[in-house]
Amino acid sequence: DDAGLTTGSAYIYEKISFIWLRRATITADDAAAGDNFGWDLAIDDDATLLVGAYRNDEAALDAGAAYVFRRDVATWPQEAKIMASNALQDDCFGYSVSLKNDMAIIGAVHDDSGFPTTGSAYVCRYDGVGWGEAARLEASDGWGGDRLGWDVATDGASVLVSASYSDDFDQDAGSAYFFPSSCPPETGDMNCDDILDMQDVAPFALALVDVNAYDAQYPACDAMNGDANDDAALDGLDVAGFVQALLGN
Repeated sequence: DDAGLTTGSAYIYEKISFIWLRRATITADDAAAGDNFGWDLAIDDDATLLVGAYRNDEAALDAGAAYVFRRDVATWPQEAKIMASNALQDDCFGYSVSLKNDMAIIGAVHDDSGFPTTGSAYVCRYDGVGWGEAARLEASDGWGGDRLGWDVATDGASVLVSASYSDDFDQDAGSAYFFPSSCPPETGDMNCDDILDMQDVAPFALALVDVNAYDAQYPACDAMNGDANDDAALDGLDVAGFVQALLGN
């Protein structure tokens, strides 16, 4: 309640030996009463934090928002505030969040997608400069009250979204929807976010040096995405082609 009743906050803890030490308190730069900041959160690679505030009122009453914080040594400054491009009252954008490889999935559980509280989820990506909305996910058979976006998950490519009150098999029995990666991997897309950009340089270098370490860090990806000269091998001969593809984008 730092800025008013149910403002919300999040806390960063680090495990040292057998002790968990609190390292940071995370709050929104524009914190306001009733935002419910911290209702859901996700952290990726101990470096990027995504926090939902599903009752934020900037776009409209309870339209919701999500905040991105990126670690800078011992601090966690706010990098961005994300809101739906079509935000409306009571959408509750930020009710659920998931984050992987600079790909954020944000649930809007009360979005009136065709019918009241059908729900939806949004895909947002970081391109090295800022965060942008890439897609809005809806159920092909969505109905009023399904609340798609109750929970979300991603591996950095594909997306899984729950609809806790879907009535397909019985009243409020619930269901989940799987959205595969929207397109086949682009050559050089080493972090599997469907975009070839500067974020792919580090994983490309890692794959060249230690493919086992790359596979461990990017389990949903294929190191052969870096085979820029198409010779069925990932090696130093691919560097020039990778750079050319990167500059071409």
